[in-house]
Amino acid sequence: MLCAYTEKRDCERRCKRIIVSSAAELIVSDVSYAGIIENISKCGLYLITSPSETPREFSLGTRLELTLHLFSGESLNLPCKVRWSYKTPPYGLTNSMGMQIIGPPQKYKEFYETLLFSSDKKSVTYKTADYPTHI
Repeated sequence: MLCAYTEKRDCERRCKRIIVSSAAELIVSDVSYAGIIENISKCGLYLITSPSETPREFSLGTRLELTLHLFSGESLNLPCKVRWSYKTPPYGLTNSMGMQIIGPPQKYKEFYETLLFSSDKKSVTYKTADYPTHI
């Protein structure tokens, strides 16, 4: 079942979040950025971009494509919208971002439900990669 709060920021507080450490790639206007997804929910995810010497701006409402790299080696392409973003202190070399997944594909729903089921049984951290330095 998809989150009833898909269009609301309340989803961030009401949908169960699952801690993950998953490599991801953001594609905005044909430019790729590496990042790590820190947690996911039915509606969205929280991501930190990899460090960069060049500051980046991710404006509220920006639509982007996110590629989530699964442990199996598969990748999921997720259309997303930036719900909030800020440069991570102290120097703004990374960005922390909350994103809404727009129309999550069935594979993502299955991935989430599998992790949700596992997290109900025990503490689970899903990890696919160490922190990428760049793409």
